[in-house]
Amino acid sequence: MGNKLILFSVVLSFSAFLPAQNSDFYPCTPGPGGGSSFCDEICNACSLNGFSGSNDGYYQSTANGFCGTLENAQWFGFIAGEPNVAITITASNCLEGHGMQLALYDDCDSPPLDCGEGQVDGAALPITVSSSLTPGKQYFLLVDGFAGDFCNFNLNVSPPTAVYSPPIGNAAQVQGPSEMCPGATFTFATPAVPGAGGYVWNGPPGTLVNGDPVPVTVPAPEGVSVEITIGNTGGQIAVQPVNGCNQGNSAASGVVILGDEYRPVLTLDSLAGLSCVSDLTTLQVKVHPNGDYRYEWSTTDGRLVDGVDSPEPVLDSVGTYTVVVSNALNGCSSTDSVVVGAPLVPDSVDLTLTPVRCYGEKNGIITINQVFGGTEPYLTSLNELPLGPAAEYSFLATGNYLLTIEGADGCRWDSLLYLPQPDELLVDLGEDTTIHLGQTIQLWRDEALSDPARKAELLVMPNVLQPMACDSCWYMAPASFRYEVMVRDSAGCEAADERVVTVNKERYLFIPNAFHPDEAGTLNGEFRIYGGEDVEKVLSLQVYDYWGALVFEAYDYFPNETGPAWDGRSHGEKLAPGVFLYAAEVAFRDGAKQWFKGDVTLVR
Repeated sequence: MGNKLILFSVVLSFSAFLPAQNSDFYPCTPGPGGGSSFCDEICNACSLNGFSGSNDGYYQSTANGFCGTLENAQWFGFIAGEPNVAITITASNCLEGHGMQLALYDDCDSPPLDCGEGQVDGAALPITVSSSLTPGKQYFLLVDGFAGDFCNFNLNVSPPTAVYSPPIGNAAQVQGPSEMCPGATFTFATPAVPGAGGYVWNGPPGTLVNGDPVPVTVPAPEGVSVEITIGNTGGQIAVQPVNGCNQGNSAASGVVILGDEYRPVLTLDSLAGLSCVSDLTTLQVKVHPNGDYRYEWSTTDGRLVDGVDSPEPVLDSVGTYTVVVSNALNGCSSTDSVVVGAPLVPDSVDLTLTPVRCYGEKNGIITINQVFGGTEPYLTSLNELPLGPAAEYSFLATGNYLLTIEGADGCRWDSLLYLPQPDELLVDLGEDTTIHLGQTIQLWRDEALSDPARKAELLVMPNVLQPMACDSCWYMAPASFRYEVMVRDSAGCEAADERVVTVNKERYLFIPNAFHPDEAGTLNGEFRIYGGEDVEKVLSLQVYDYWGALVFEAYDYFPNETGPAWDGRSHGEKLAPGVFLYAAEVAFRDGAKQWFKGDVTLVR
């Protein structure tokens, strides 16, 4: 193409076209030349008579049974108004000088009713197609440049009324709410108007119709009912019926804007967590005051499983969830969000462990002062017993305990606790023992207690032995006895032991049967009484010669080497060897008194 074709402007306005798909006369936007490159996208013309256009800017198309080759086809639609028609196309300003070609169809997929093929260098030759028509039926006109030529063209229809221009009625009323909150969306409707191909909806500034700013033309039949979102200004909501050729009178209804006090008040947890016992978690929003509300839940980073239009949606993922609650009567709405995190598991607890007071007792206590994390109210369990609201466990023995805390959402926290007890307090007095009369015995020693530092109180029974309860005390028992020692520590723990002490009362007394006074300084040099530790004292000792004369006496003294002794003299004179008689009364430590009689031989 050496020279650019200068085309004249399209003179047919938008309102002169209706969609060609049916006879309901939907408005649509025609191409730059008034038609479309494709049959199923064309608009119906109100009148093709006198139409001026161009085939520049159109594309290669297809047409069943066309009488030539298509390079830049342009389709038009129209509704038949007469039983016969003749349509003539006249070309001008053709780029190649070949002119146009023309065809008339009653269906996009059928052969043409009539086809007028062009010819080489035929730009100056008008081309006419004609056919009988069924009034009210849709037909299709195909215009194409012969051999790919680009031309301006003019159409002439005979008779002009063969292309139908439909009449239209008037809008009767607008049905919708009279009070709305700013931003509310409601359905507004109007009764269908005969002949309307669409409805032009309008409203106050800021009004949206099906999401688009007013005025908005909505094709019929959908245009009888639209979703209107009101802005911040009240006023009239109006609708006007139109088709591609005519328009009817409008109808309107007033809307009053309500204040924020009409918006519902929402109560929603500010923080929630997924459930620990189920894969699904249910949220809940409470609305005040009571009323008829619509719910719309959404999330950008979580996942809603069910109930997106209910007050209790079901979800299974962490994220932020937003709810819009709208009053069904006036559209007043409020919005709130909740952050749903991982399961809210209790993470720690403030405990008081009261140890077992004394070894082997069952008086330990576990007190739960405060639980951190999780969701109240809490249930607790010790050693996997049934859960309950207990905050304290008592009468416990020492040992390990599994404490379980469960939140209201079923999330659990376990902790292994050890409840201590003091070491066993033991008293070991030793084995039962036997001592000889006069011997001393230690009734108590500090090492008899397993932990001497714990001794706070020490009691001895019988009570008369209490003075002997010291680490350096020794006791001389007059007779066999049993005693018990009880030790109590500062916590009141007690330990005791008892012991039997047997006192052997065999008399340890030795009286010689001969002595040798001439061996002075030796044990055999004197006659004396020897006693063991059981002997308290010699009360009396008398020695007589064979004829009964008293030769020696001593009273009330301690025996053994330090006591009085007979040296074999009488009144200072040495006595001749012989056998002498003695009588001695001895007192023992157990209080007994006993006479001992016998003879002793004096040897020289």
